[in-house]
Amino acid sequence: MKNFQQKGEKNQKSVLHWTRMQNLCQWERIQLKGWSMWLY
Repeated sequence: MKNFQQKGEKNQKSVLHWTRMQNLCQWERIQLKGWSMWLY
């Protein structure tokens, strides 16, 4: 039971990490779009 709980916590952490990465990519994409609009 304890092992299962630990696994769940680990999964939650990876999901949090994944969403953070997704947000970062989105933000970078917006920044890149802004830069390209400014350059061209």
